[in-house]
Parts: sequence; structure tokens; C-alpha cells
Amino acid sequence: MRPSKRTAPHLSESLHQHLNMYALGATAAGVSLLALAPPCEAKIVYTPANIQITPGEPLSLDLNHDGIPDFGVCIRDVAYSCSGPAPRPLCGAGHSSLLALPAKAESQQNQIYATSRGWAAALHAGFRISPKRQFSPGARPMRTYSSCTHESHGPWANVTHRYLGLEFIIKGKVHYGWARLNNPRGSWPTLTGYAYETIPNKGITMGKTKGPDDAVGQASPVSHSTAAAKPASLGMLALGTEGMMLWRRKEEAEVAE
Repeated sequence: MRPSKRTAPHLSESLHQHLNMYALGATAAGVSLLALAPPCEAKIVYTPANIQITPGEPLSLDLNHDGIPDFGVCIRDVAYSCSGPAPRPLCGAGHSSLLALPAKAESQQNQIYATSRGWAAALHAGFRISPKRQFSPGARPMRTYSSCTHESHGPWANVTHRYLGLEFIIKGKVHYGWARLNNPRGSWPTLTGYAYETIPNKGITMGKTKGPDDAVGQASPVSHSTAAAKPASLGMLALGTEGMMLWRRKEEAEVAE
């Protein structure tokens, strides 16, 4: 006995219309839900500090706290070196330099934002560094000082709240960060904080301590006079044209309140 052939069920034109409206509405609801999803935000890791830098006591800077020093800041002169104290000479040879340098002098990967003359730039808050900026490898002088004339020279002489712009490598990828220092007249330089951007190849603004770093991608505030659009429920969508009309009426009523 041959099995009887089953014919495809015939759907009424009204049911077809309802199903089409459901499919369109479900797609619109999905798009609305995606639009409401929070944007991917940059994350800046900030570390406050209060560390004084003195001769013979160099600063080791680990921006991302992975146990691997990224940069160093030290005072070098003929009386002291970064490794420890030495006998002080007579006046006339008392010349010292404040230096910023990669943790490993031979490394060409970690670099410092420098001026056209090779000094480590003393950047103001709000200055932004990124892959478009030019960085310099090796040790960079910040300021020089003569113990005989008591005069300082360089961009970091007698300044407060200035920033080192830093480019460094984490697991083979480039990241950007900053270190904030004070070097007022008559006092040793002091590190007051540092930060870095966790997203590779993303720039950072001097003084910025938390993300998102850019205005682009931030959720726009919703005004009190305009209600945020809400996706229609699947129940309303299943009703087809009638459901969509009910949804629109509900939205208009909420806006009018």
C-alpha cells in the first residue's frame, strides 16, 4: 500500500501577512537590542604615587604592575650614579642630570616622547599621545643642574604637574601611558602618579585617569522630554499589523506623559 501524498497546508493570506509582519518586527527588535548594548569602553589603569627621587635611589616604574619594570627615572652626576653613592668632588665638577630611560638601556622597544632637541618632554595635562606621535629610544635628559651655580636647565627645571609621555610593550603589543612628576625649585623631583591604556595602539591623554578616553562611543544622555525607544514585545509582534499599531500607540502615550 502506497503512502498517501501529503499536500502542503494552505495558509490564508491573512496568516501570511501576520507571519511576515512578525519576521519584520522581530528583526527590528533585534536591531533595537543591539543599539541599546553598551559600547566597548577603553580602560585606563591609574596608580597614585608619592615617591621622591634622590641621588643614588633611582625610580623603577612598572606601569602595568606585571612585575617587569618598564622605565626608570634617576639623577646622575659625578658624585652619584644610578647604582649608588660615590665620593663628592670639589666645586667645579658638580654637574648632575635628571634622566628618564627605558628599564633596559639596550631595549629599543620602550620609548619616551621627546622634544626636537632630544629632551624628555614635560607635557601639560590634556596633551594626547598616540601612534601618530614620534617617540625616542634610549635615555632622555629631563633637566641639568650645577651645584656650583645652583642653576637648572631643561624642560623639567622648576615645574610641577608635568607628564612624561611613554610608549611601551606588553606581550609584543604597543601601549601608551604617562607618568606625572613635580620638580619644583629647591626640592628633589617627586613622582605623583602614573597610568596606561589597556587597549593596544590606543592613545592616552595626559592626566586622564579613567576611560572611556574618547567622546566617540559614549552613550548620549536621554532628555526628559523624549522617551527612549523600546523594542516591541514578541507578543505584540506576533499579532501582526494589529500588534504593531498597539505598540506605536503605547510609545506615543509614553512620550506624551
